[in-house]
Amino acid sequence: MKNKRKILTLTGAALAFVLNSCGPNINISEQTMGPYLTVCTESYTSYNNTNRLIDSLKTELGKIDVKPEKTFGIFYQKYNTDTYHSIVGCIVGTDVTDSVLIRKLERANFMVRIIGETNCMTYESEYQDFNTKLRTDFQETLSEYSKSKNYEEIPYGEIGIAEIYENGKIHFAAEIKPAK
Repeated sequence: MKNKRKILTLTGAALAFVLNSCGPNINISEQTMGPYLTVCTESYTSYNNTNRLIDSLKTELGKIDVKPEKTFGIFYQKYNTDTYHSIVGCIVGTDVTDSVLIRKLERANFMVRIIGETNCMTYESEYQDFNTKLRTDFQETLSEYSKSKNYEEIPYGEIGIAEIYENGKIHFAAEIKPAK
């Protein structure tokens, strides 16, 4: 009887390990993203503050009757570090030449930035509130994908990986740069 219990415990532990280590099946695709007209803020606080910062921007945009189409974060460091750097914000449109909207945003003291049209490696998933495991899995898969396509690897501290949040989905994106 003791041996059966040990076998069941070992089997349960092995199954839990396998399920936790497999992670989601991440299929990278390539697409052109942007251009985007954005308002944003730079942050050096924990990535867990991303939603709070975005909510604050959305509240301030509401005061001038501007409704964001999407929200985003660009994260410049690995996810399990003590050093944080991100740019978070709202995508307020795709017409980057809308001078009336740009002037309105600038008069309200928003940091207005244009993200140009960019060829990206992307992955889409259901949004889960700051799921570090999913982000880590995406980074690892992205690294493998970059090597297989002979693209420059994404250096985690130099080029940010963008996350665009829309309708309960999260779109991960990293710029494609052919290897030199």
